[in-house]
Amino acid sequence: MYTKYAKEYLLKLVDMPVRRTPKVEALVVNAIRRLQDVQGSTSREISNYISQEYNVPSEEIKRQVQFALRRGLSYRILKRSKGYEFDSPSSH
Repeated sequence: MYTKYAKEYLLKLVDMPVRRTPKVEALVVNAIRRLQDVQGSTSREISNYISQEYNVPSEEIKRQVQFALRRGLSYRILKRSKGYEFDSPSSH
């Protein structure tokens, strides 16, 4: 049995518009693949690429990119090539 507030919340979730922009994690992986740097890409390069490609101010995306990189490393979607450079394991 749902409370009145839970029902209202669920109804709002159903009425929410579908999110059309890809998640930041997908943007980061795509940026790494597009940059195609042999030594890997820095978080600054990734942020600048996403900023230019999707017309998002780099200051807004910088923190999200850093968190996405950390998640990618912890889930082994990404690997650290050296220092602060990141690489997609499937790109090599």
